[in-house]
Amino acid sequence: MRSKSELGQTQFLLSLALIGLISGIAFASNFTFNQTNSTNKTPFISLYVTCPEKVIRGEEFDVKVNLTNFGFGEATDIRISVELPNGLRIIGREGDCIALKPFNSCQVLFRVKSSVSTKLGRNHIKIKVSYEG
Repeated sequence: MRSKSELGQTQFLLSLALIGLISGIAFASNFTFNQTNSTNKTPFISLYVTCPEKVIRGEEFDVKVNLTNFGFGEATDIRISVELPNGLRIIGREGDCIALKPFNSCQVLFRVKSSVSTKLGRNHIKIKVSYEG
């Protein structure tokens, strides 16, 4: 087990507007990292999330989480968690990222269902990625 200072964590917040439709925006996560040379064997996980432009209440849609290790060390014990607001639920998952070697990527797809009772207006999906390295 690594110390807390050696654990990495990246968070992503996805905003969905529901006004009869869900409108999704995806953007790269905010993080800071200081890597000065290739002798540093620390992993550095970047996160990019995509989802459809519009989703009607009651529809299913995909949230794709793309992870890339831009560091010079391997990221291990990678865990992705998704926090959904009321009215949205995960109904499937494809792919897995358990470890990422330097300069490699992987993708995990979450299938999400919106219920007819999903709140109109902005809804937030929070995606957290933790790893050791």
